[in-house]
Amino acid sequence: MEEKNQVFKIVMMKRKAVLYIIGAAVIIFLMILLLRDRKPFGGSNTSFAARPVERITRIEFTSGNNTLTLREEGEEWLVNGKQPARRSSILFITRILTEMQIKSPVSEELFNSGITSMGIEPVAVKVYEKNKLLSSFLVYKTASNQYGNIMKLKPGSKPYIVSVPGSEAEIGSAFTVNELFWQPYTVFSLQPSEIHSVTFENLSDTSSSFMIKYAGGIPSLLGNDRELTGWDTSRVLRYISYFTRVPFESWAPELTEAEKAGLSGD
Repeated sequence: MEEKNQVFKIVMMKRKAVLYIIGAAVIIFLMILLLRDRKPFGGSNTSFAARPVERITRIEFTSGNNTLTLREEGEEWLVNGKQPARRSSILFITRILTEMQIKSPVSEELFNSGITSMGIEPVAVKVYEKNKLLSSFLVYKTASNQYGNIMKLKPGSKPYIVSVPGSEAEIGSAFTVNELFWQPYTVFSLQPSEIHSVTFENLSDTSSSFMIKYAGGIPSLLGNDRELTGWDTSRVLRYISYFTRVPFESWAPELTEAEKAGLSGD
């Protein structure tokens, strides 16, 4: 009888051991499921980057009552369905949207003092691949950090500073509804065949002013209200070709009205 009791105890102990092992395995499995997608600053829902299957095809920015849409149309991108977008700006924003990562969390105290108390309103961002929404988040543009931003997934979410790994670029300014930012930095972009005339007016020395007429592919040069002779045709044609693409460095929105008037000579 005593021997049977010993056998029974051994069997029960083995069963308990098996149950403990199974229980531990289940707990470990659940922990793996819960933690495998976790990020350094919390759950996977803190990821701002878009993950397209192929590529981003539409980006929407909303700030107050203003909305700007960048959409891929064939071989180019359009700004609000009208103007062609500057290629470098599209490459920049798509890199940000696909590569950006959380740099550091922001405390509620810092967010309230740097954003809320300053009355900074967010730019709402939506990123699409065709008709599929890839990501949406809020960007608060600020000079309080070198990356120019504090971001949230939604109004009640935790705030974070976001950057592109390997880059110290200020990315906050890229989230803008200003159409000019996205348009090409080009003053002229004309083919010679599209040019009828070019007038150069020298305000400090009017005698050096001139006009080139280019009708039917035949140039003529005028100065002081009369046609000039003895000029080099190849140089005139080369001058006309300069208007094929005349770029500029960037927009200057910070200029005052007085400064603008000074530039135009008014």
